[in-house]
Amino acid sequence: MRITNLMMMNNAIQNMADGQEKISKLRERVATQKQFQTASEDPVHASASLSLRSNLRTLEAYADTAASTNNWMNTTDYALNQLEEIGVQASNIILRGLNDSLSGSERYTALRTEMLGLIDKAVELGNSSVNGQFIFSGYQIDQKPFDLTDYVPADPVERLPYTDYQGNTFIPKVINYRGDTGIMQRTLGPDQTVPMNVRGDQAIQKFIEDLIVASNALAQNNIHLPPPCLHMSQLLLHLLSPPSCLLCRKH
Repeated sequence: MRITNLMMMNNAIQNMADGQEKISKLRERVATQKQFQTASEDPVHASASLSLRSNLRTLEAYADTAASTNNWMNTTDYALNQLEEIGVQASNIILRGLNDSLSGSERYTALRTEMLGLIDKAVELGNSSVNGQFIFSGYQIDQKPFDLTDYVPADPVERLPYTDYQGNTFIPKVINYRGDTGIMQRTLGPDQTVPMNVRGDQAIQKFIEDLIVASNALAQNNIHLPPPCLHMSQLLLHLLSPPSCLLCRKH
């Protein structure tokens, strides 16, 4: 077969076109930092790349979940540690109230006032939040878990059963839990799931109720709490319960 000049020219033009295409692809790789633009260019490496990207996104999701869970748990630990400190302060108030030399007026005006302040702090800690989400509300993260209200009799004509040391009727406080019993699980890795939250009704509600019982007793000048409550000295055991015990307490 005779090779004509036209054939040689066409062959040279094709080689130049192929070279330009290769140069264009190389420039594109340099600009995009990618070995290929479409999967059809390199199916094997494309499949591996897609798998790596998927794994990377999964790991990033695990890392984000771990960071948010850690933040949530740190806030929970801080709140429970502060509640433990409140328990110690409340116990000291009760010990002072057990002193027979104190008058009813001193227990009411001084010690009860201090106890009411601790109750307010405990409620505030019970309503701790992370990024606007309440950590002790169970699944109801948009609902403030605790509110402190005045006792309201079921019957409007019912006489309030509480009188202070002077025989005057007073309205006791009541703690209400507005959350639920949900426990949120978070996945931190393959086969790694941990509970993220602590139930406020288990960990905190009874603690605040004990503080209210102590406050009422101080107002009444009564160091022997009425049934079914405990003697004030026994109430100390409840108020001194560390967070680990608070978490395990069942009601």
